[in-house]
Amino acid sequence: MEWSSSLATGIRQIDLQHQELIGIINDLERARSGAQWDEAVADVMRRLKAYVMFHFATEESMMKEAGIPLHHFQSHEAEHRAFSGRIEELGAQDDPRQYLAGFVEYLKTWLTHHIMKTDME
Repeated sequence: MEWSSSLATGIRQIDLQHQELIGIINDLERARSGAQWDEAVADVMRRLKAYVMFHFATEESMMKEAGIPLHHFQSHEAEHRAFSGRIEELGAQDDPRQYLAGFVEYLKTWLTHHIMKTDME
């Protein structure tokens, strides 16, 4: 997945964080094909979980400060929680290897859609 100007929200802090998330997704994709698969994927998943929590907290704080209407904030927050839930689901699998390829595609699709639609709103 590559960053492009079409993904830019115009909020530098958020755009930089989105770029970092894209980098983590790319790291996850590389890790799943590496020799030390289990260790590499576990490391990237830890980074992804931590960064997602940080990023979502940043977005939600900025939205509150900006006075975003409550219904929009709640909808946006619900998307964040659903995404976090999917990350937790993968981590709970006995053998996440069989789910990882589909999960990477989910991450790419979700992030692109979330940025292009929800974040742009």
